Amino acid sequence: MTLTFYVEIALEVLLAATLCYCIVLERRLSAVRKGQEGLSRTIGELNMAIAGAGTSLRALKSAAGKPPPPWTSA
Repeated sequence: MTLTFYVEIALEVLLAATLCYCIVLERRLSAVRKGQEGLSRTIGELNMAIAGAGTSLRALKSAAGKPPPPWTSA
């Protein structure tokens, strides 16, 4: 058994460890991607709810006879 044999064994062990780490990393990244899609959907729904609330607030102020604030586009 020569030095070359031991170097090749060490490289094979390192390659196997790298492969295992890549598998674990891929699983974690896929979980992050799934969470990101859900968060994006939630943010979109929240944005629509905020827009609807702003519209309702302007309608209420208009019904009450108060002018809308200058920063809103009514």
